[in-house]
Amino acid sequence: MVSTDHFRRGLRAQLARASAHGSENVLVSAAELHRMLGGYPGSQHGMQACCEAMQAEVQPGDELLAQRGDSSDLTVRYRLPRNLAGCTADQSFARLFSPYLYRTR
Repeated sequence: MVSTDHFRRGLRAQLARASAHGSENVLVSAAELHRMLGGYPGSQHGMQACCEAMQAEVQPGDELLAQRGDSSDLTVRYRLPRNLAGCTADQSFARLFSPYLYRTR
């Protein structure tokens, strides 16, 4: 089973890439994030940990767009740019080098 921290790192990296690309927001669904990071769908998925990571990253101005009974329906529109202070080294690396890896406006 994967940890909430695994999903938090993946989500923050995705947010940093979108911000470096010049996006004003990014729409993230729990099912898509989990598929991207592996293990979903499957009998040993970590959807609860994925949703917990997404909810922990919600800041004022973000929008919860969908959350029905099934946790895989969780969808959040995260506003950019984000305050990435306190992010792990993985996110700092992505933040520093994303302009070289992705086109910017």
